[in-house]
Amino acid sequence: MGIAVVALLAGRAEASYKSVAQTRVRLTKRALADAQAMYRAGRGTAELVYRWSVRLLHARIAVAPSARARAARTANHLARMKKLAAAVVAKIHAGAARASDRTAAEYFVAEAQLWLYAATHHRLPARSSGP
Repeated sequence: MGIAVVALLAGRAEASYKSVAQTRVRLTKRALADAQAMYRAGRGTAELVYRWSVRLLHARIAVAPSARARAARTANHLARMKKLAAAVVAKIHAGAARASDRTAAEYFVAEAQLWLYAATHHRLPARSSGP
């Protein structure tokens, strides 16, 4: 195969990867929005919101052009987890969630803080499924 053909195929593969990666981001955003709406309506769980937020983080990191962009996306995840933790506390006070849900929400925030630290200090967090 000639160099021009290989370059053309590589270009198509890159374009295809970017397209699929952007589709992944779009679908993950939609799933996260659905999970958040279900949680607000009392039909979903904080765990489901957390999982889709992590998936969105991973999808956005996969298309991030720089370390700074990856850190910004991680900061966005942290903000979502803080908002989720506040919603969990409100639900607990309203009698619509278990007190144990607070511990999970606090964990989600702590994990996101660790990931943000790692992203901004170019370190990998220990034993984590995160970025």
